[in-house]
Amino acid sequence: MEPVDSDPVSLEPGQLPRWAQIIAGLFLTPIALLCVIGAGTIFTLPKVRVSPPLLLLGAAILLGTLWTVVVCVRLVFGIKRNVGLLRPSAMRIVAIGALGLIVSGFFTGYYREHPTVGGILAISYFGAARRLFALANSIK
Repeated sequence: MEPVDSDPVSLEPGQLPRWAQIIAGLFLTPIALLCVIGAGTIFTLPKVRVSPPLLLLGAAILLGTLWTVVVCVRLVFGIKRNVGLLRPSAMRIVAIGALGLIVSGFFTGYYREHPTVGGILAISYFGAARRLFALANSIK
């Protein structure tokens, strides 16, 4: 029988010490909150006509900054998750979104207007989706 390690300071590989996590969380939280406010202003500006693709980009940036705030709060309070930064279901959703970008390029005529760049982007989106699906399936 192996002895149980009762040292509370022991670290998993690649993990920062607890004091460094708290300092990083306290440093990054105000910056992330400012980013949330900045990304949210696109939806509150009066009398500015915003195109739908720009609204989608703003929503994606807003969701990304909100996720960053959640990670910062987890750093400060020491909330641990066994699955890393994204859960497998979130990885699958992002992968489906990447495949949706490929399909939407056919309907919008993007591949006719920009065949080289469109092809490169379609291949990269497909590769990213394939890798995300594989990673999500490996985490059970």
